[in-house]
Amino acid sequence: MKRYICLIFILLSAGLCLVSCGRRNERTDVSEQYIGYWECDKLVVNGEDQGDSFMGTGIPLATFYNLTLGVDSEGSLGSPMSAFGGGEEDIRYFTWDCNENSVTLKGEGNDDIIKLDYSDEHLVMNEVGEEGTLEVCFTKVDRFSEFDFEQWAKENYTSENG
Repeated sequence: MKRYICLIFILLSAGLCLVSCGRRNERTDVSEQYIGYWECDKLVVNGEDQGDSFMGTGIPLATFYNLTLGVDSEGSLGSPMSAFGGGEEDIRYFTWDCNENSVTLKGEGNDDIIKLDYSDEHLVMNEVGEEGTLEVCFTKVDRFSEFDFEQWAKENYTSENG
């Protein structure tokens, strides 16, 4: 009888050890392709592709949106362009989850959810609103691009340019 009790105890202990060593709260292999920095490389507004810069202004699309997806399931969606003119950059913080075909960004409220589809090594965000449609394509980068807004303003808004 003691032998059976010992055997049951050993099996129970081994089973609990295996369960406690599970991968709970760790990122899955699928998420590895998403973790990192992403910046806008294509912008389509109301069906019109903006090309290399927004409305031909010379401002690179990377300044409009950038996305950070962290290993801790947290991230941010920023808009460096929003800081143009001395303001503060508009940054939204969220948690994220993924599967093989998409990433879901979840803000604080139930309505604050953004889905990005994964296609051809791009994350694509589609927004439809009263003012029209917006498609933002993100590509993965090692670090975010930099752009000197002040220099751009000096070159484009001098007294000669009106």
